Amino acid sequence: MGIDVNLYIEGIVTDDELNAAVTFFKERELRGTPTRSTYDPNRIYIDMDGARYYGPHYVRGPWPDIAVCIMAAVAAFPTCTVHYGGDENLDSPIVDDDLLADYWAHYFGPHWNDYRSHVPVVSPREGTQP
Repeated sequence: MGIDVNLYIEGIVTDDELNAAVTFFKERELRGTPTRSTYDPNRIYIDMDGARYYGPHYVRGPWPDIAVCIMAAVAAFPTCTVHYGGDENLDSPIVDDDLLADYWAHYFGPHWNDYRSHVPVVSPREGTQP
């Protein structure tokens, strides 16, 4: 039991584009595999093979692997939005530069692996890290 990665792309993706993205991920030996949702054809999940979610207050997952898959999804699906969160919710926030900066700040901060920590994430642009 635990919270797993919920990483997906939303937008119109042809089968050829999806196949190209699968090849893109395989050639780079990335942990994720793009897979079309069975209930929403405009949602492509990045299957991370059961990887745990990583984020503030739940620091279990392999953040560097997740971040690389997020960046690869942005590159492979340039016209779509990329979403990341935990599987406790079907809908996850859109990934933007601020989200990535906050997660990296947390990961490189002193509480990067404090499970059940209640330390707030502080963006490097807002001041010192917690």
